[in-house]
Amino acid sequence: MPAGIGDTEPIWITVSCREFHPDESLEMLDKCAPGGSWELVRDMTDHWRPPHRLVRLVGGRWTLAVVAELADHGRRYQDLHDSLEGISHKVLTDTLRRAERDGLISRTLDPGRVDTATLYELTALGRSLDEPLAALGQWVDAKWDLVDAARRRWDVKADGR
Repeated sequence: MPAGIGDTEPIWITVSCREFHPDESLEMLDKCAPGGSWELVRDMTDHWRPPHRLVRLVGGRWTLAVVAELADHGRRYQDLHDSLEGISHKVLTDTLRRAERDGLISRTLDPGRVDTATLYELTALGRSLDEPLAALGQWVDAKWDLVDAARRRWDVKADGR
């Protein structure tokens, strides 16, 4: 990446095959555009900073599911894994590490167990997501019919191409 581009804030760049998120590695760029034939298309940092941060925080496929599972009480790893149908151990581990790094969950040894068991719980910061996520869920519930109708209209148009 040329000096100065993305040094302080993430940017979106485009290569011949697709747009790349700032968190993607340069190795991925090389796979898509061998020899570095990519270019800066637009700097989204100022305009998109708040939504970009939201997506980075809770935009993972499993992050919200993990937060929801921990909402009522702490859970041991295996209990959490068993409650999330379809998640692999690797993905759960990565999701938990990312959420712990972001301050959303804490990880402690479960004091009620003789054997080593890790207990995952929401932190105060993680619990503070309850209200905004509930509001977003209410919006989805209220608007889902409109989203579904828009998707069906688009699918009909796409099938006619």
